[in-house]
Amino acid sequence: MGGSAFSSGCNPLLTPRMPKRVYEATKGRCEEILRTLYSCVESPLEGPGKTDFGDIDFLLASPKPEASEGAYAIQTISKALGAEKSIIAGGNEPAGSLAIPWPTDEQDAKEGSDKKHIQIDVRVCETERKLRWMLFKHGHGDLWNLMGSTIRPYGLTVDDSAMWLRVPEIEESDRKRARIYLTSDPAKVMDFLDMPMDGYWDKSFPSVEEMFDYATLCRFMYVPPVAPEPDAKKLKANDRRRMTYRPVFKKWVDEFLPECRRLGKFPEQKFTREQVTKEAFSTFGVEEEFNTRRKAFLAERQRDLIWNTSIKGGIPELKSSEPQDILYRSCLAKALKRIILEDDTSYGIVPEKSLKNPDGTYNMEDVQAFVANHHEDVGKAAMSRHNDHYTQRRATKKIKTKQESS
Repeated sequence: MGGSAFSSGCNPLLTPRMPKRVYEATKGRCEEILRTLYSCVESPLEGPGKTDFGDIDFLLASPKPEASEGAYAIQTISKALGAEKSIIAGGNEPAGSLAIPWPTDEQDAKEGSDKKHIQIDVRVCETERKLRWMLFKHGHGDLWNLMGSTIRPYGLTVDDSAMWLRVPEIEESDRKRARIYLTSDPAKVMDFLDMPMDGYWDKSFPSVEEMFDYATLCRFMYVPPVAPEPDAKKLKANDRRRMTYRPVFKKWVDEFLPECRRLGKFPEQKFTREQVTKEAFSTFGVEEEFNTRRKAFLAERQRDLIWNTSIKGGIPELKSSEPQDILYRSCLAKALKRIILEDDTSYGIVPEKSLKNPDGTYNMEDVQAFVANHHEDVGKAAMSRHNDHYTQRRATKKIKTKQESS
């Protein structure tokens, strides 16, 4: 219940949910104070149908001379608002939670009652453009939790920075690298999703059901007519965790989607992920970046596969655990890696033909054939080089020792 940032830890504070009149009065007073520090002071649209509130959120941009910068920004805001306790969040932008006293006229007058506080969450955005995006991303409470689960199967992601297109081959192993920037313009996002903005982003939805209806206007809305397993089972781990603490999202998954299925709504999947990717290419001009990153990743993955499978897995196992056999296999593997993956010709053994395809990828059959047919010759050359280097090191050491003793 209420803001939770101060409810645990050392000297926890009581921050109960606020009735609407306390919320609005406190928000108005804090906004007036914050405008003495920042030219741009905004709050995201609240979720639908709220009658009480756990905290008050403010997004700030364009600091005035009275404001502080960097790590001191939250301290200055805290002092201005009369906060009695603050928690500074990590991240690139100044942000934190502040606990201010509950208005005196609302303080429980009963003797011995616990003192109440109100949690204020603030974030100082680097630019007003970033602030507008954050208003969009966090507007209407859980809206983007619903939308995220709708657009994710099509390779789209919306986070606190922008809308992104994911490269499918990369996303399982490196989510950050898989993302290609599309836009941080809310109007362009909604246009791509074919959703209206006018009349939907100037006030909160009266009810959860009306917000659900708005979310279904997305052209990617799809509810499979037959569900082999509950909708919650198909969610990503983050969404499954979200089910435990976001009741509106839980209602969407557990009640709204099954009801749509029962009524036969949104039974047709009108687009494939590949189609959406091509649309993103033409709309946002990201095809070259997408293909370049995909190609680089696939090349790295193939090189890892060649090293771990074709080379280390393709050369003979150790004959024994004797040091000489261990040394031989190590030198052989390193030499094959240099010849195949680094185009090293210094061993005097070069593939009869290029091991690469015209597109720059390796022909795996040719790689495996080269390892099978030439590992003995490469092993001899590698050991010869190792022995030569060993002899040279010993000779150099003798000369150095002799010079130091003379």
